[in-house]
Amino acid sequence: MVDHTENVLRAAAQSLRDVVAPAVDDTNPLAREQLHLVIEWLDFLRERLPLAFERQRCELQQNLELGETLLERYVPANDGLTRAVQRGREVLTRSGVRAGEVRDSSTLLAEAISGIVKQVGADDPQCGRDIEIAVLDSTRNFLELQRSWFLPLSPEPDPAALPELARVLEGNTQS
Repeated sequence: MVDHTENVLRAAAQSLRDVVAPAVDDTNPLAREQLHLVIEWLDFLRERLPLAFERQRCELQQNLELGETLLERYVPANDGLTRAVQRGREVLTRSGVRAGEVRDSSTLLAEAISGIVKQVGADDPQCGRDIEIAVLDSTRNFLELQRSWFLPLSPEPDPAALPELARVLEGNTQS
C-alpha cells in the first residue's frame, strides 16, 4: 500500500489556505494567527517527516555518547545507566529497528542520565558539578540538531550560521 501521508498533509494545509482562511473573519486576529500557525506546522511536518527516523537515531546517539561518558568517568557501577547504555548500543546497531524502539531507548537513557545528575549531585557535590559540566558540554550537538530541525519555524538570528540539517543528522547518526 502506498503511504499518502505527505499528500494528506499537503492537502490539509492547502484546504486551510484556500477554504478556511477566506472564511475566517478579519475582525478575529487571534483566529487568523492560529490558522496561520496550524498551516505552518502542517507544512513543516510534511517537510520533516522523511527525516524523523534519522532525527530519533541522532538523539539516541547523543544520549548514548553522554551515557557512555558518565559511565567511563563518573559512575561506572550504576546498573540503571549501564542497562540503558547497553540497550542504546543494541538498538543503534540492530538492523530493522523500529522508530518506537529508538525513541524509547533514547528516553530510557535520558531518564537514567537525569537520575544520575540528581543522585550524584546530592551525594557528592563536586562530582555532581563535573557531571553537570559533562551534560552541558553534550548539549551543544543536541542544540545544533534542534536549531537546524526547527529552522523553518524559528526566528533564528543568523540562519546561515547553522549547519544544514542533513549534515547534522549525518554527523550524529554514525554508529
